[in-house]
Amino acid sequence: GTAALDLTLNGQGSAHLVALMANDGGATDQAEQDVDVVRLRKVYLGTDKPIYQPGQRIEVRVLALKASSLVPEQGVDCTIEVFDGKGNKVGKKVTKTSDFGIAYTTFKLANEVNLGTFKLKATVGDTVTERAVTVERYNLPKFKVEVTLDRPFYTVGQTIRGTVSAQYFFGKPVASGGVRIGLDAFDVEFTEFASVTGTTNSEGLFSFEVKLPDYLVGQSLEQGKAIVRMRTEVTDTAGQKVRKETGLAVAKDAFDVLVIPESGTIVPGVANIFYVFAEDPAGAPVAAACSIKVQDDSREVATDTTGIGQFGIMPLSDSLTVEVVAQASGTTVTRSFEFKAGQSGEALLVRPDKAIYKVGDTAVVTVFVPDARDRVYLDLIRHGQIAREEALDVKDGKATVQVDLDEGLSGDLLFSAYYMGRLGTIVRDERLVFVQSADELHVAVTPDKDVYAPGENAKVTFLVTGPNKVPTTAALGIHVVDEAVYALSENQPGLLKAYFELEQAIMQPKYEIHAAHFDLPSIVTEEPEDAEAAKKQEGKAAVAFAALSDLGMLGAASSFDQALKQTLSVLEPYYTRDMERVIADVGKQISDGKLSYDGVIPYLLKAQYFDPFGNLYQFKVSDSNVTMHSFGPDEVDGTADDWSRTKSAWEFMGERAWAEDGAVFADASAGGMPPEEGANGPKGSGGGEPKIRKDFPETLYVNPELITGPDGKATIEFQMADSITEWRLSALGNSASGRIGTATKGLKVFMPFFVDVDVPRTLRRNDKVYFPIAVYNYLDKAQTVQLDVDAGVWADLLSPATTTITLGPSEVKGVNIGLAAKVVGWHGVTVKAHGDGGA
Repeated sequence: GTAALDLTLNGQGSAHLVALMANDGGATDQAEQDVDVVRLRKVYLGTDKPIYQPGQRIEVRVLALKASSLVPEQGVDCTIEVFDGKGNKVGKKVTKTSDFGIAYTTFKLANEVNLGTFKLKATVGDTVTERAVTVERYNLPKFKVEVTLDRPFYTVGQTIRGTVSAQYFFGKPVASGGVRIGLDAFDVEFTEFASVTGTTNSEGLFSFEVKLPDYLVGQSLEQGKAIVRMRTEVTDTAGQKVRKETGLAVAKDAFDVLVIPESGTIVPGVANIFYVFAEDPAGAPVAAACSIKVQDDSREVATDTTGIGQFGIMPLSDSLTVEVVAQASGTTVTRSFEFKAGQSGEALLVRPDKAIYKVGDTAVVTVFVPDARDRVYLDLIRHGQIAREEALDVKDGKATVQVDLDEGLSGDLLFSAYYMGRLGTIVRDERLVFVQSADELHVAVTPDKDVYAPGENAKVTFLVTGPNKVPTTAALGIHVVDEAVYALSENQPGLLKAYFELEQAIMQPKYEIHAAHFDLPSIVTEEPEDAEAAKKQEGKAAVAFAALSDLGMLGAASSFDQALKQTLSVLEPYYTRDMERVIADVGKQISDGKLSYDGVIPYLLKAQYFDPFGNLYQFKVSDSNVTMHSFGPDEVDGTADDWSRTKSAWEFMGERAWAEDGAVFADASAGGMPPEEGANGPKGSGGGEPKIRKDFPETLYVNPELITGPDGKATIEFQMADSITEWRLSALGNSASGRIGTATKGLKVFMPFFVDVDVPRTLRRNDKVYFPIAVYNYLDKAQTVQLDVDAGVWADLLSPATTTITLGPSEVKGVNIGLAAKVVGWHGVTVKAHGDGGA
């Protein structure tokens, strides 16, 4: 008497099942039941760091767990994909999860690559998780700058009080450093309205205060709040500069109130539900007492601890005015809202289901969109960097997404949602939550030393315990990364680029033009009814024309042009054959060791391959794409018979570049691997010369799956790099029983006397630059130091090759060195420092 049916339920949330039954005699019955639709698994996607440079490796680790118990998903297919800054898929790896639910791979970035936000995507079954990382060229900062303010938000006219802290990564303060703080307000552009200068004390601290103007222009981008940025620059005594930019929330009042109809617009003649939201300028909910007047009726509504209240009313006409007087903490705010039937207001609200999460939790984020939108965009921002981007479909005035929270999203996490309003303005709302580290497993990290010397061997022991401190077997994912990388991402926050570049930056995800969105004939032939319709038609036409990939399709062509175009179809097989011949030739030269991967693009720019008409093919490079171009049979550039074909540089390198054990994807060994080699060969030097430090990776050590024994212990050993810094060791552990734990430990590398060079990472031939050489003397006596600079044959020095400076105890000084670049290639500058005291 039973029947089994297979149903496919789309999406997550709830579903209502109705079963209708009938027998041969005509009797019927009906049964109904509500069911929850949940995901079967949680998938966490992590990387070793949030920001990369071309040529570096991205270490990707995926952890798949059953959603209900957090038990590992064993032996299931996992697909890892990589998309570059322009949305091109540049890598794919299909693998299976281990006994602890772990899959991992390494993606090697090309030296010439599309810069921007790369998207990593992991698919396990029907569960998809994405992570965003930044790829750009940069120099790591020499010290960390932090700005602490006395409150999370400000109102106009208030005084900002704060402290600037500047600390070297190896633990010493930036004493006597110059500080300049500039504050900018935005109207039509950023304009500085105040500045403060000073000097850090012996502890690397500088306190300041500055008064905000009594009036600032509110921005629709911030739903009425003003946009204020704080630019902090600290210069140490060696002349090395670090800049940090911070955004400030500044509003007219201490909190604000917003009223939104449940359906986005009012419906006359029936009962309507209205939501009342109260929040402070930083986005925190406010419990407020609200007096509401609507249709000659007054009522009291209180927002709860989540900042939400509601009331119902039946509109008697197609327009409605709601007046609100709200009080909280001695502040009174008055607002008035106008609603019309069929018209929704431009507003946005982000509501996570909790304010505090733990690693391993799933955050459910709801975006309320009363405007008539089909899609909104949600960014997850950690430490100022976009960690994930989502495009959400809106249904019934809201959109919901579930986010699996891993250690890469721990700490302060900002949910920032936005869309473009009807008038072209950006509407945005944000919510800040906190993600606590997981503690179901306790992971103790014990290095064998408190401080290491450059190049010294390090040994680190891990002890994993469960409830009641019982040792347990677990899998640990371990990354050891230079602390300067994290400071860099905080100094250059992607969120603030939205402030500084405004709509250009924040609208970037929305400018994807999909096919069949524009009916060009109707756009250009329809007659607008009024001036407003004409304005909309003009804007629609401008977008449609800009979206056309070939504007020539709208123009007239001569019969000769048409004949030239026809030759393309005839000659296409010959052009294709020639391109395949070039690709095969390049691949053979790589295989024979005559050409390196990095040398492919320079080779093609000078290559001599001939088209069917005896003319040289032209090769052009844009980002990491190579275009092969022929002038065609008329041998004239820019005419209708020209042929061009664009391929990724990797395609010119052949399949070897995509081998799993090759340059792009490579599995990390179970015993861990240093993912970046030293830039200039082996360490060490002989004789009485000082040891030349050459090895400066950003990621020192990676082990995606270190298994502890039954005693809960595991040990790793690796060699420290030559960087004088603090390395951040991060560990994420999970057990077979479904428990998760995390740990972070600083590993300090220091020596009391050393020299550092801050050479620009890229130069062009004939460039002339000056850069600082910093000498650090933390010895207990003064030193007179001789500096010897050697740039080799690739550059001419513009300053003496040898110079002398005197430093006192615990003093840092700098010397500016100039050089003129002459020879193209990868080069270095060697600096040797000899102190008169033998250092």
